[in-house]
Amino acid sequence: MVKKILLVGGTWNEKGGMPSSIIKKMHKIMNVARVHNGGNYEDLRKIIESTPKYDYVFWFANVENNDLAKIRNVKDYNPKCMLITSKRNDNNKYDYEELLQRALSQKANLCFEFSKVADKLFNIRVFDPLGCVWYDGTDITLAVQACLNRLEYLSNVTRKPSIPNNKMLNIEFNEIDKKFLEIIKSSANTFHNLMCLPDHVDRFVGNASLRFKEPTRCMDGFPAIRKDNLVLMSRRNVDKTGISEKDFVPCFLNDDENVEYFGENKPSVDSPVQLRVFREYPNIDYILHGHVYIKDAPFTSIPIPCGAVEEINEIIANVPKDTDFAVLNLKGHGCLIMSSAENLDKMNNVIFEVRKLPEII
Repeated sequence: MVKKILLVGGTWNEKGGMPSSIIKKMHKIMNVARVHNGGNYEDLRKIIESTPKYDYVFWFANVENNDLAKIRNVKDYNPKCMLITSKRNDNNKYDYEELLQRALSQKANLCFEFSKVADKLFNIRVFDPLGCVWYDGTDITLAVQACLNRLEYLSNVTRKPSIPNNKMLNIEFNEIDKKFLEIIKSSANTFHNLMCLPDHVDRFVGNASLRFKEPTRCMDGFPAIRKDNLVLMSRRNVDKTGISEKDFVPCFLNDDENVEYFGENKPSVDSPVQLRVFREYPNIDYILHGHVYIKDAPFTSIPIPCGAVEEINEIIANVPKDTDFAVLNLKGHGCLIMSSAENLDKMNNVIFEVRKLPEII
């Protein structure tokens, strides 16, 4: 099916801004795209309201006047679209981690970085919020094609929604669970240092989960949940360095294979994958996921975005079903540690290492 594409760029101000030559070239390459290339600031407000009509939204608009609000919250209007943003980065004004944080905060699927390398010549780097680079060079045609190829893949991965349950479910950690909590906080500090994050972080990556091992305490009134199917998943966008019991969301896979959760907080975007890990691996009680790599651990074969169900196949291909402890590097993403309660202390012996960014795929 042909994708509906919106391309927005150029300069926008109160008098009517100038078009961008790069946007003109991109429009010629993507001749099916609807384009808005520079113009009046007030029109930009109307354009962003039209984004629900499109599958791919390239939002490269430059609001020239710093006194005007930056209009770029595309995902508030169209959360299901593939969003591609851009950043001008001459002389490496922004380091790579800052660029990634910006992409994460905008919920972008891909980002174009433009850096001046010579008169009228730009280097173009196409990357995703996990730090994977899909193109790095000066050919705008190749950059756009690499972007469209990755968007096609992202559009076809399997996503499962998180559905709220209108009932509340009270849980409490046992002593082993509390030990896991301390491991999470300690590991999160290590992750933070290895990733060299900027002082201000808007989006927190990584997550943790555990199998709820004593369901009889709270299962009365919830007959739809199998006693071996309830998982406590860290809530979405929580700082794991200070995580507590209240930051975990009870959830399970319902009959539609969607994630159903209790309470006001949504579980991590990776919950569709980790709930399936617990179902496939009966000996595993705890899972820790970070965006660094583990020394000497095996790697999955392809980069898969956060939350895509296809990741479970990559895990199964590398980890035996009867395992009670395993470490695995997720290519272009991070790492996964899986453990039984009996082997939990082994998590303290795992050696993490820097995932060197940018990571060329």
